[in-house]
Amino acid sequence: MYTVDFNKKGHIYFIGIGGVSMCSLAEVMIKKGFKVSGSDRELSANTDRLEKLGATIYQGQKAANISDDLIFAVRTAAVHPDNKEYIACEEKHIPILTRAEFFGQIMSDYKKVACVAGTHGKTTSSSMLALVLKEANLDPTAFIGGIVNEFGSTCRIGSTDMMVAEACEYTNSYHSFHPTDAVILNIEADHLDFFKDLDDIYDSFLTFAKLVPENGNVIINGDDERLNFFKENLKCDFFTFGIANDNKEENKYDLEARNLSEQGGIFSFDFYISDKFIAKAQKCASLSTLKKFMGRVTLGVLGKHNVSNALTALGLGMLYGAEFEAGKEALRKYHGTKRRFEYKGSVGSIHLYDDFGHHPTEIDVTIESGKKVTKGRCIIVFQPYTYTRTNALFDDFVKILSKADKCIICDTFPAREEKDLEIRTAEELNDAINEAGTESCYFNTKEEIVDYILTNSEPEDLLITMGCGDIHMVAEMLVGDISE
Repeated sequence: MYTVDFNKKGHIYFIGIGGVSMCSLAEVMIKKGFKVSGSDRELSANTDRLEKLGATIYQGQKAANISDDLIFAVRTAAVHPDNKEYIACEEKHIPILTRAEFFGQIMSDYKKVACVAGTHGKTTSSSMLALVLKEANLDPTAFIGGIVNEFGSTCRIGSTDMMVAEACEYTNSYHSFHPTDAVILNIEADHLDFFKDLDDIYDSFLTFAKLVPENGNVIINGDDERLNFFKENLKCDFFTFGIANDNKEENKYDLEARNLSEQGGIFSFDFYISDKFIAKAQKCASLSTLKKFMGRVTLGVLGKHNVSNALTALGLGMLYGAEFEAGKEALRKYHGTKRRFEYKGSVGSIHLYDDFGHHPTEIDVTIESGKKVTKGRCIIVFQPYTYTRTNALFDDFVKILSKADKCIICDTFPAREEKDLEIRTAEELNDAINEAGTESCYFNTKEEIVDYILTNSEPEDLLITMGCGDIHMVAEMLVGDISE
């Protein structure tokens, strides 16, 4: 594998530069003084931002885009050896790194690298952690899988040797990373177009956790059914997090939320830490008084699930030297990232939100949050993401989507996949939701969905466009952010 010399400035190329992670890596390299160019199938807000920073962007991937002066290229996992730019790099003997390989090499330049992994919540937890460290004046660099409202970008370039990075399990890309510390939020069946089964997924997460050195820390969900699988196989320090259902004096978790209260979907909780965690925090960070009960925390984002995300951000933040009061204030100020229960606007008395959720567990917590903030119906406009996920989790999708007051189903966003006639479709999902007792309707185009909403909505309806494809365009069309 080609090794990047970050002290040798030159021209580098990103094949698929518009992706969330790729645009962040490109932005970092621009700010490090490299000349950056790249391509993508479609131009976007990400590519527009990079152009303003000085990058050269090409729409479409052509051999002519690959110039002789390139020192190396970076490609996304979706780019294969038959790609025209890939072939041109090979012919010109220009080294090609995968996104994960390049990201791992950037990490090796930092002394403290916190990688946040898990089936759900990675973007929220990692952006919370980055804000906790920023509020504590620790000035981290951060790579997040979404645009953080407080940063106005998917990344933040800091001046210290500290990095926060979202770590995705798909294609085992995080196995190329170099974490000094890690968070594992949760583990569920997902990405079954790549993983064989849940056992395969657990093996993948364990391999990732084992990348943490013996003097590092792994923070993991204390309610995971295979917690011992990790405890027995890790040599580094190991801490759990979770929400306590009682107020016993002894901690069940090392990072614990007690006495939850909720107002309008916003949660507050008492933050407790274990003696074991206190000992490690005193050893690796010069913090002021540490005690089991640290204080009460109020979040700035909706949903009980964000209590767990906040626990990991507070815990790892403290291990990195953030005082509790600074972390508490950061979480109060934190208002999420784009496409995470993001308010898009209103059309008359209809309130529009958008959410990236594309797994049943994510959809479940979003519906729960939606019902807490509306007096009317909670309507989910859902676009399934990939045929394999829709098929593998079909029954779970039906069960969860049936909790909404009404559903509107859009055709599946295929992403990297070709349609397989043997698997269940978005239309079948719509039929199954109706059979389960919840009204649902199916449309093939976004224009049809917009027309239906405008003629069939009721006062105070709350509509949530859901999915990680392009379903967000429905909300944007309705509020006039883009033309129909």
